[in-house]
Amino acid sequence: MAIPSVRSVGTVASGTAAITPGLPSGAAADDILVMVVETLNSQAITVTDWTEAGSSPQDEGTGATRLTVFWARYNGSSINRTTSDSGDHQIARIIAISGCIT
Repeated sequence: MAIPSVRSVGTVASGTAAITPGLPSGAAADDILVMVVETLNSQAITVTDWTEAGSSPQDEGTGATRLTVFWARYNGSSINRTTSDSGDHQIARIIAISGCIT
């Protein structure tokens, strides 16, 4: 059995409206894609067709930042990866992890 490892990391996307982080180059079918999104603490974020990770989001209190983590299994073709507009700002990056149990 393969040990899961980071295959590649996508480019950072940021903005004050919905964003589309770059898919990591070399991502292969059955890789797990993990998207980490930073927003203002009080700002919720969603990504269509991605699953929010357990114990997510994590925040640092009023006026601080919030990290929300999503995941999806890559099927070898484009996955909708545009975030919602959190209302203030959002910064995100996608990481491709290979060797995961199917």
